[in-house]
Amino acid sequence: TPRGDASVMVVGEGDKVEVRQVTASQAIGDKWLVTDGLKSGDRVIVTGLQKIKPGVQVKAQEVAS
Repeated sequence: TPRGDASVMVVGEGDKVEVRQVTASQAIGDKWLVTDGLKSGDRVIVTGLQKIKPGVQVKAQEVAS
């Protein structure tokens, strides 16, 4: 199971990066199964994480799921 505090970066109000604490119930390979802390419509940042930090304004792009 994942250890420590799980968090994700999301695009929040004003298209600014926010850190969101989440609950991850288990690890599946190198991915986590998030069971709480996100809701439908949240825009999770999945690439470019090394280039951003909380509070920075970004331009979100949709990706196919």
